[in-house]
Amino acid sequence: MTPRTRAPRSPSRTCPASRAPTLSAAAMALAFTLGCGGASVARLPSPTQPLTRAPDEPFRREPPRTPPGPALRAPVMTQTQLANGLTLIVVPRPGWPTVSLAVVTRATELDYEPGALDLAAAYIARVTLLRQPDTQLGFGASLDGAGVSGAMQTRDVEAVLSAVADAIQAPLHTVAMQQARAELMLDEEMSASSPLGVGRSFAAQSLYLPAAEFTALRRERYRAIANIAPPLVSVVARDAFAPPRTAVVLVGDITSEGARALVEPRFGGEYAGPPVRRRAAPSAHDTTVPVGVQAMRSSQLQVVYGLPAPDLASPDWAAYQVLEAVLAGGFTSSLNTRIRHELGASYGVRWGSWASFPGRAAFIEARLDTERAALALQAFFAELQRVRSAPLAEAELERARRVVWGEWENSFSTPSGLLGVCERAYLAGVPVTELAARAEATRHVSAAEVHAVAAARLDPARNVLVLAGALEGLHGYQIQREAHGFTLRRLP
Repeated sequence: MTPRTRAPRSPSRTCPASRAPTLSAAAMALAFTLGCGGASVARLPSPTQPLTRAPDEPFRREPPRTPPGPALRAPVMTQTQLANGLTLIVVPRPGWPTVSLAVVTRATELDYEPGALDLAAAYIARVTLLRQPDTQLGFGASLDGAGVSGAMQTRDVEAVLSAVADAIQAPLHTVAMQQARAELMLDEEMSASSPLGVGRSFAAQSLYLPAAEFTALRRERYRAIANIAPPLVSVVARDAFAPPRTAVVLVGDITSEGARALVEPRFGGEYAGPPVRRRAAPSAHDTTVPVGVQAMRSSQLQVVYGLPAPDLASPDWAAYQVLEAVLAGGFTSSLNTRIRHELGASYGVRWGSWASFPGRAAFIEARLDTERAALALQAFFAELQRVRSAPLAEAELERARRVVWGEWENSFSTPSGLLGVCERAYLAGVPVTELAARAEATRHVSAAEVHAVAAARLDPARNVLVLAGALEGLHGYQIQREAHGFTLRRLP
């Protein structure tokens, strides 16, 4: 789980859109047949200038070439454990003008009543902001973990650490709690009106949770956040961020010794609480609702294809990284080549992930021009079936490996990238000192390994397709899930 990073009012950190909207089972109905009585669709006027229509320009017909990847420059990372069980992760970057901070816990939303952990994380960020207005912390909570993260001036590190520690350990700050609750409830409302938020929410539901359980959880979430008793926020913050299951991550112009000297007096107090237990998150299962359709007022059609994704500790993680790059890793990927460059149906297809659900759900996402939606979906399904049917050619495999290498190079060279990989490593139980070796493994992934992970992770029985937004372009078509994948056919 990676906590969302918020702009002054607008994170990805990772995204206000990653808030889970409230949906009933009826609102997001199973719809194999579109425009033929299978779903109620509000007809909208066609936009005069579709936002995703790509001009027919010569450079779009041939994707740019991928140059050879540079040698990976992994920074020095240290990970130590204090006497009370707290984990301290430091990435010294001399000369950087700021220091980035993350305080992450392995506690999950399953440990508390709905919304309580998210509100506790929002509260910690709000207390820090009130104490240090020049600092902006994002927050997030999920069924995998929770935390706050952000950046600050180097001179403010000590004050920010004190504010975060006080938010966890000191008596409740009533004003901060009220502001945190209002911000969280606004996020819930905003995501409910977003086609992407709706698509991700329903996809994750179908992948990991029985529909009835998920529907009940999300239907009551907004009400639950509104009714959480203020004293509970302090109780949850202290319990969730108990030292044995918490890590403090510092990236920037700071040494390991200097970081410990700042962190230990504030977070290193003796822990006398009960043994920390963590409930196991649900595992992925066969999707009983493989297709979700939601008509929404939009000029485009939002496609979200959900699949279960491995975490950093999984044996197939390296091959999965390469599979991501094959299908949607940049403009040279196969889905972008077919849908963006050849069809001009979208400005891009991307591969995203969302940690706000168990098991690390992943999504292949695109916003399609309504008039070309049918052609684009057919190409989308054909590409998924191609990578599952046979091993890749060496040229395509090498391109994907270089893309993954470049992404790791970028992660190791930016504050947000370093925070993100350190957070993911801690939540997966992987020491940060092993990150470089795991990144190196992606350079040696074989075509057979990518084929194997594609066959397992892109299994249509465990995947889900969500269409949200303008559905006019698919009237008269039928979607079917078959053993080899999803298909789109015109009705006779």
